[in-house]
Amino acid sequence: MVFLQRNTGSNHHRKRPLPSSPPPSPPPPLTPSDPHVDTMISLLAEAGCTLRGPQGAPPCLPSDDPHRIRHHLERRLSADPALLSSFLSGFSAYIQSQSDLHRVLIPASQDNRSLVRILLSIPSIQPQIQQMLLEKLPEHFADLSQTLSLKDDIARLIINQFRWLDFLINPTQFSEKLMEVLSIAPCRLKREIVGLLPEIVGDESHSTIVPALEQLLSEDSDLVVPVLDSLSDLNLDEELQEQAVTIAISCIRTVEQENMPHLLRFLLLAANQENVRRIISQIRENLKFSAPIDKNALRNKKLKGKCTINSTDAAILDALRSSLRFKNMICEAILKELKSIDKPQYHKSVDIWFLILIYANGGVLQKSCEKLIKRKIIQGLFQEALFDQCINGHKELVKDHFSSFLSLSILDYLEGFNEDNLRKVYDIFCHLALCDRANKDSGGSKIGNELLMIVRKQVSNPDMKYKKMGIIGTLRKSHSEEALELLKMAINSCKIEGLALILLYDELVSLLDKNNLQPTILDWIGFHAGEFESQFIADLKEGQLTTNHLSDGIEEKLTNEGSLGGIDALLGCPIHLPSPRVNAFSTQVGTVDFVTQKTKNDMAIKLLKRLKNLILLEGLLNTILETLTLSLPALIYSPYKPNSNNNTIKHLNPNSNLKKRGRKPKSETQKEKEESNNKSNSDGKNLKQPTILDVFRKAGVSVSQDSANGSLPGVMLNEYEGCEIGHVDLGLVPVQLELQRGNFRPLLPVSLSLLAFSFTESGDSCCSDPQAELPIYLYILRDLNIKLDSTDCEILTNIRPLFGYLRKHFDNAFSMLKDGFESCSDHWTDSSCSAANPVLSFVTVSKPNIANSVFREILSCYRKVIILPFSL
Repeated sequence: MVFLQRNTGSNHHRKRPLPSSPPPSPPPPLTPSDPHVDTMISLLAEAGCTLRGPQGAPPCLPSDDPHRIRHHLERRLSADPALLSSFLSGFSAYIQSQSDLHRVLIPASQDNRSLVRILLSIPSIQPQIQQMLLEKLPEHFADLSQTLSLKDDIARLIINQFRWLDFLINPTQFSEKLMEVLSIAPCRLKREIVGLLPEIVGDESHSTIVPALEQLLSEDSDLVVPVLDSLSDLNLDEELQEQAVTIAISCIRTVEQENMPHLLRFLLLAANQENVRRIISQIRENLKFSAPIDKNALRNKKLKGKCTINSTDAAILDALRSSLRFKNMICEAILKELKSIDKPQYHKSVDIWFLILIYANGGVLQKSCEKLIKRKIIQGLFQEALFDQCINGHKELVKDHFSSFLSLSILDYLEGFNEDNLRKVYDIFCHLALCDRANKDSGGSKIGNELLMIVRKQVSNPDMKYKKMGIIGTLRKSHSEEALELLKMAINSCKIEGLALILLYDELVSLLDKNNLQPTILDWIGFHAGEFESQFIADLKEGQLTTNHLSDGIEEKLTNEGSLGGIDALLGCPIHLPSPRVNAFSTQVGTVDFVTQKTKNDMAIKLLKRLKNLILLEGLLNTILETLTLSLPALIYSPYKPNSNNNTIKHLNPNSNLKKRGRKPKSETQKEKEESNNKSNSDGKNLKQPTILDVFRKAGVSVSQDSANGSLPGVMLNEYEGCEIGHVDLGLVPVQLELQRGNFRPLLPVSLSLLAFSFTESGDSCCSDPQAELPIYLYILRDLNIKLDSTDCEILTNIRPLFGYLRKHFDNAFSMLKDGFESCSDHWTDSSCSAANPVLSFVTVSKPNIANSVFREILSCYRKVIILPFSL
């Protein structure tokens, strides 16, 4: 023994074993000395589940029968309450270790079920397992600060165990506990839990879930998308569905723009017959598209790519369109809502987009939508400002829906457009042509070439309807390279048609007032301005006017630096119906520097005399129209042809002022050509311009021989037959003429400055009573009242300095109503005769009517100014 012991000790020191790799590490020890854990492990082992395994690996489950564990545990635990209690205590102790908790949460079977998932399918222990897991959840909120995959994120793994369970033993208790944990969860986990609620809770828990989600939204509006998605997927009853709609509506005002598409989809998807009107009303009231983008700001910030704002607006429109496409009930509600709006200020830009989207979707409502848009435009309820809000700054949106805008505008059929619409259409086409020409990738100006071809065909068409379109289109292209060529062609084409030439010059004057024409065009017009006199200025012979219309002053504007002072003698010419003369010369009052104040007063006196002509003329026409059914000639055009008899024309100094702006004198050849043209038209078949007396004759009124010979001052109409013309009071509103106001050329806003002029102060009056001139001011006040129905900036600018004079006229009218009517009884007759008006015994000026009318008109003007949408 001793030897053996020595040998053994000797060998140990003499020979050392060779180094070898360490043995494999044993499985991690289970929780020691806990009988409940041992009971749990033993029971799981009986069912075929082995908890012991490699580090981080899931438990080993039987592969032959995936349901074997559930059936075995359900049978044993339901039969022995003590065993059930011990099993639950052991599981609770086991998952206190984070690694052990992680092992039972990760997939362990072929169908990717975890051990926890299997235990949750056992009715006798499901509520207790749910409670344990939810209580463990807050311990792992800190892990959410890291970017972990689902496999390593214990908090998310716990939530995923509750998805798509076959049953819930106590759904109310579970939902309440889940909502309690949700209220304290980090935002990231909140989003995930809210999004998974339809897969976790049952229908029995909806009455708990909906109020909890409402509370969440009130605390954090960033959760609107997952909350709405969750509410959409929940199978809510009618009462809870209406509560969900109310929740969504409450978010419209506060939701971020990028989340608005989700909100709109939810609301329109939830719309029904009972709530659709409320939903549409709230969307109209609160939906705001992004403001126009500041290109300079974008350039300074060096932003690249598609703007987020435009993308958001496009997503909003896409959400609306997709929601409207398959729900005619919503479309019908929108159309009904918009039809009921009768004030332009109540319309929103979203109204235009609603109609565009309904129209673009096609279907049975497309025609109704088109009719509604056109009706709104015609009625003035859809104004330009509304379309500006809808389109301006939203280039990409308009581009996406351009075909719908184009189809609704019917631009391929211009025959039905009025002059204003034609100008707008050609302005658009010309702008597109210029943009197309500036685009290097366009390969030339295709649009410009097509537009040029169309305009040439129209202006050379003998039909006045198409010639009018061509004239307007020609002058809209005033900034193109072909502008001068088109202008020459248009003038040559219109020389044989007086009405067409009138329109051309009228359009040209409008452009001169509003645009800066090319210098080459201005030079050409100035050089040929002398030709205008022969066309539009002539003398009277035997009381008849032998020309088409009086000139709009284009010649003098070009040759006298925009002033008409050099041809103020034209104010003495007679007028045919409401004349442009007051417009043309009223620009001199208050806007042009005169040499002396007397010159300015003289001009204003002449203008006021022309106003007296208009007052009488409109009074007589109104009386005739009360008896006869007549339509006055359309603005610019007249139903007669000019009489160009050479024997009655005298040119007014055709060679005067030839040095101004290179004006071209008439050559002998031109004069001979004009005489030849005039002789060819002297066959007596052409109609002369009707005078006031001609109108009476047409109405069946018999006039005296002196009147027929044109002796205007002192003329008496002594008898009339076939037409009962009763008393004519010039102080009353000409109702019949107001019905045809569209056929009158309106006074320019600058004409309103005549309200500041006083006859009595100028000395051109038979008496010093300021009340005597109220009939003239009444005419201008009525025009001002009409103009105030719009918010045109030019009108507002012109009336700003007139408030003091409105007060003066108001006081005069009030004084007449209060103190009586003791002003000069013959004042109107005398002043009317001084303006070359005929003396008509049945025409009077009722002072009470004048005072009442002035009083009402000024009050109405004040009321309209007060309610204007923006401050003066």
